[in-house]
Amino acid sequence: MADQTPLRHKGDLSVRVLTLGGEIGLRRRYFWSKSAGGVYPADTLIGITWSKVSPAAREACCTMGVVQDFAQGAEDLHRLTGLRVSKERLRQITESEATQVADMHTAVTLRDSRKATESTVTTNGLARVYVVVDGVMVRMVTQS
Repeated sequence: MADQTPLRHKGDLSVRVLTLGGEIGLRRRYFWSKSAGGVYPADTLIGITWSKVSPAAREACCTMGVVQDFAQGAEDLHRLTGLRVSKERLRQITESEATQVADMHTAVTLRDSRKATESTVTTNGLARVYVVVDGVMVRMVTQS
C-alpha cells in the first residue's frame, strides 16, 4: 500500500449553511494533501458534505417540495417552520436531494426478491414480510 501524504491544515474557511433556524455562517478547518485533495472534516460531522443545507432543513424543504408546486411549497415551509426560501431555492434543494437519492439507489445492488415459499414462520407464529412500492415508476397512459 502506497504511503499517502498527510493532510495539512490550510486555514479556516467560512461557509453559509441553511438550517431550520435560518441561514448561519460557519468557520471550519480546511485540510489538503496532493493525494487526497481538500477536505472539511466538520462538514461530514454535521451532514453538509455535498450540500450547504443541514439535514433537518433538507428534509423540511424536500417534504414541502414534493407534495405541491414549489411556490406553494415555499409558502407552506415558511408558515410551518419559519424558514424562508424562494421557490427556486426550494426547487434546487429538492432536486439536488432527489439526484443524490437516485445516485445512491443505482449504486446499491439488491438481491433477487424472496418467494413466499422461502418465508418461514417463527415458533411464536409470527412471520415478517417486506414489501416495496415504487410509486415514481407508475405508468401514466393518456388518450393522447
